[in-house]
Amino acid sequence: MTNERSIDELVDEFNAQAKAEGRYDGRAFWEVPATPGSILDVPETPESQARIASLRKRIAELNQEARKGSESVQESRQEASHPIGAQPPEQTPAG
Repeated sequence: MTNERSIDELVDEFNAQAKAEGRYDGRAFWEVPATPGSILDVPETPESQARIASLRKRIAELNQEARKGSESVQESRQEASHPIGAQPPEQTPAG
């Protein structure tokens, strides 16, 4: 008979043990800075630098397109609320 536990229960147990040993700081694994000699401390290559540069450029382009898109949406809303050539409502003389 096996005692199956959920992933959440396992994580809670590991975190409790790490807290008890003073190794737990509450950060997610991607928030922990790499240390020299770590398996995550991989040197960059010219290819990886070029790829990162192209990704940053693409992100900048997408952000610029998004800003332009939001500006055109705002302009469209303004045009819809104030159509060109619209006649003002007729006023009747008070009397």
